[in-house]
Amino acid sequence: MTDSDINLLGPSESNTLVTGYELGNIFSIEYSAKHLPSNEIMKQDLADMLASLKAVKNSLIDDTNIEQSVEYILSVNDRQTLYLDKADKKTAKDLTEVDLVETEAPATKEKTPNRGVSKRQGRKLDYAQGQQNNSELGFFGEKAVLKFEKERLHDHPELVEKIEHVSVTQGDGLGYDILSFDEDGNELYIEVKTTKQGEETPFYISSNEVDFARTHPENYVLYRLYNVDKVKMNESDVKFFKIDGKSFGNLTLSPTNYQASF
Repeated sequence: MTDSDINLLGPSESNTLVTGYELGNIFSIEYSAKHLPSNEIMKQDLADMLASLKAVKNSLIDDTNIEQSVEYILSVNDRQTLYLDKADKKTAKDLTEVDLVETEAPATKEKTPNRGVSKRQGRKLDYAQGQQNNSELGFFGEKAVLKFEKERLHDHPELVEKIEHVSVTQGDGLGYDILSFDEDGNELYIEVKTTKQGEETPFYISSNEVDFARTHPENYVLYRLYNVDKVKMNESDVKFFKIDGKSFGNLTLSPTNYQASF
């Protein structure tokens, strides 16, 4: 994958439509027409491209104001803050080389009311960089779970072929990230939540994801990956626990933001 310029026309050719494609290119992969790679390689390359496109989209500071986002992108000198760079960032192929170890879900603890008033401190946040980091970490976790699911069903190759990384192939908004199956061929809707911190770290979940989990209790599974930063330091195992749809109601959901209307 490269971010260098592409040329779709010969030296003497001219076509304004093709020129537009060339100018709009962000990443490209060149194949030889005489030596095309296998379908599996091309599918993996497409997954890498979609992941990169997703990272670029997540860099938009306001997806309802394209002009403002374009001005922001043009003002950034370091292209690595905008999207995955092959020199420093892992590709989808690299992200699958992970071993996962399932652990027990942490026991629910009784919460003690906070009777005092906490002192709050201001802090400066880099929203663009934070969103980029979260996107890469989330994609890392999804690819790790995708690999785990394929290994779990290795005795059922017909089911492995049907596993789909829907957050990449169909986009966000479905309420889950991966479509998998149990050994009887029943569909499993998998949501993946990944953190660099410990197993009891709270995680964010959208109202759409909550609604989907509640309406599919029989075939919904949430994978919680934790201590993922250790993987990037060449740790051999990624630890996780699973929460099925029937146990989802045991989670304590706390509102963290609101929509204000006049």
